[in-house]
Amino acid sequence: MHRWRGDSLLALYTHANHLSVLDSEGNVGRTFTLARDDSFFGVETVLPGGAILSSDWVPRGGLSGGLSRPEETFRVKDAEGDMVSFLGSFRGTEWFSSWSGSSGWSVEIPHAHRISTFAWGDLVAIAPNDTYEIRVFGLDGTLKRIVRRDHDLVASTEAHIDAEIEDRVARRPEEERAERRQELREDFQEVPFPETFPAFAEAMADLVDHLWVREYEIPGEGGANPVWTVFDPEGRVLGFVDTPAGLDVYEIGEDHILGLATDELGVEYIQVWALERSGR
Repeated sequence: MHRWRGDSLLALYTHANHLSVLDSEGNVGRTFTLARDDSFFGVETVLPGGAILSSDWVPRGGLSGGLSRPEETFRVKDAEGDMVSFLGSFRGTEWFSSWSGSSGWSVEIPHAHRISTFAWGDLVAIAPNDTYEIRVFGLDGTLKRIVRRDHDLVASTEAHIDAEIEDRVARRPEEERAERRQELREDFQEVPFPETFPAFAEAMADLVDHLWVREYEIPGEGGANPVWTVFDPEGRVLGFVDTPAGLDVYEIGEDHILGLATDELGVEYIQVWALERSGR
């Protein structure tokens, strides 16, 4: 679901490439199909004015086996799915594949690098997390802004793998932990960690055009609460904010943070937390 023009909402059905427009009461106004050529594409985000940031569909993993990282190509489309501008291709998510004859499997590697995409006001941002850099484009495809922060990349080590294993094992009942620990050690011998950890976990813009970047949680390091660096609309650092542990943040408003929390039984809850900004 995305905010759209006026007080409308846009519901995406990515696999069928169609969208539904709903009013503020949840009533369906219309449903339409995205125009496209012979290639598949996904909807990354939707801007309030109706423009759509799309990405081309790419296969997961490589047919030759081993590590692979297909590029993802991004375009701006109008409300009917027709192309407005081309934003370029960026290195996508890291996958590991194993093939034997015509059968095989692919899996995203632990702590894989990936791309954050989001609307920032009337601009769109594309941010592969190999480095601490967010590129911001106008709808016509021109580069409008680059936001950077000094960051030293952290190389993955055996100690990080051990910490990752112990963190996952701790979620299991005591009687299952020894067996699960051995299974994970065997898994990580086959499917590798990246050479360096991502520079950040995700990035998003709030409803008052500030940029929020969640710092990456290195296995065995850091606290329980996620830490976000907050930038002003021009890309200058304002400070740091901790969000509740286990909260998957969906939206940040002027005075609230909305997200999804899951309890120990797997029950999901939508929560709204108060946000107090300095200087108000």
